[in-house]
Amino acid sequence: MGIPRFLRARKETPKSGLGRSVSEQLIWKNTDSLVPGSLRVSPNSRRVAFLKLEEYQVSPFTMIDAGWMVIDGKFEDAYQRAQAPVFSPDSKRVAYAAVKIGTFGPSLDWSVIVDGEEVGRHTFAFDEEEGGISIHRITHDPIIYDLMFSPNSQRLAYVVQRGDKQLVVVDGVEGEKFDHIFRGIFFSPNSERTAYLASAKQGLGYVLVLDGKKEEIKADIIEPASLAFSPDGKRFAYVARKDQKWFLILDGASLKEYDEIITSPIFSPDSQRLAFVARQGSKYFAVIDGAESEKYDFMCSPPVFSPDCRRMAYRGEQDDREVVVIDGEANGEFDPVGKGVLSLSLIFSPDSKRVAYSAHRDGKVLVVVDGKQEGPYNSVYSLVFSHDSRQVGYTAVRNSIHFVVLNGEGRTNYDEVREGVIFSPGSRLYAYVGARANKAYVVVNGLEGKPWNKIVGPPVFDDSQGLHYVALRAKSLYLVEDSVAL
Repeated sequence: MGIPRFLRARKETPKSGLGRSVSEQLIWKNTDSLVPGSLRVSPNSRRVAFLKLEEYQVSPFTMIDAGWMVIDGKFEDAYQRAQAPVFSPDSKRVAYAAVKIGTFGPSLDWSVIVDGEEVGRHTFAFDEEEGGISIHRITHDPIIYDLMFSPNSQRLAYVVQRGDKQLVVVDGVEGEKFDHIFRGIFFSPNSERTAYLASAKQGLGYVLVLDGKKEEIKADIIEPASLAFSPDGKRFAYVARKDQKWFLILDGASLKEYDEIITSPIFSPDSQRLAFVARQGSKYFAVIDGAESEKYDFMCSPPVFSPDCRRMAYRGEQDDREVVVIDGEANGEFDPVGKGVLSLSLIFSPDSKRVAYSAHRDGKVLVVVDGKQEGPYNSVYSLVFSHDSRQVGYTAVRNSIHFVVLNGEGRTNYDEVREGVIFSPGSRLYAYVGARANKAYVVVNGLEGKPWNKIVGPPVFDDSQGLHYVALRAKSLYLVEDSVAL
């Protein structure tokens, strides 16, 4: 019996005239010396930072094991202890927390380092009573958490453990001590505002700190993951509960009560509209600008705004069938994914004119683009439109074979597709990472690049004809510049 046609290896036909010129810059020669789990690649895939284990001479006769912070292949400093580095969103800055060499004695000083300079120092020692005796203790547990930059990369915030209390530091200013800080700090998208949720009274009370000031809490419980700023940073909302009823608090005002709210607040891109999913009795529905949608047995996705904010889509389940509602009209009937499972694969194109989503039928997964079905597959992920809205791509799996589908056509088969499809700024080129026989390849418009052991930093297009990435070969890290000639 021959191999089924859909399982045969497929090779993409490169675009006519396509050529690639690749240059490699060595970043680091031997990755065996890296502290496991410390390697970080910047968001733009151009910079690398990590910790390296190496001996450090503290005196003419004494050597100790130290963690050297290495950024872009250059040694920055050696530390007794250090946490993995964090890059800013614009990739220009690096921050980390560390204990400097020689910090011994009755306290343990952790420094926060940003761009090579110390911006904060925190002493972690405390006294406590044990059997009537005062004991001086030094904590050796992680004590600086959730180190993060603001979206504009100009501000820094983190959580500090001080004894049995926690506090937030924003721009070097320490906040009030609390029993616990939930899920770190939230910056507004415009980077001007901050919010975080804390607990007091041994976890029996909630404290909301907005822009550095404690807010009056009008609820028994606040959902920590629901804190949300609008894109312009002017509005703030979260999910709360009081007397067994759930509701949204928007800019300090309580909205209508429901038996349950199952999504965080969702602002439209222009910050003018607000949506979420709620339950009343046994029925679920979307609440969009205060208006309730048709009722369903379950809501299978959060509401999705189009980029121009004029359109809306979501999924609903009724009588064991799932429908996709676009602009108020139900489209198709599919098998539900499962009670309590929210699907996120429902997207609008950048020009807001097109819609794509995945759906289940007869144990398989379909992709629906502008009402036309593609598939079936075993699974689908990384659904995306090109910047010009003309193309749509995703990764599909069929019988353990992974491949990219572009505009309805399957591409080369791989053991795994590790990065979803990305498009160049002008949408003329597409790229992805395919893995086969323990080797990884960057594929551009059907042309497979040279083999690597691993693509560490995902491909990023610089312009319409060039991309770059960080790759590993024979224990060495390289920055790879890949120019494409059309």
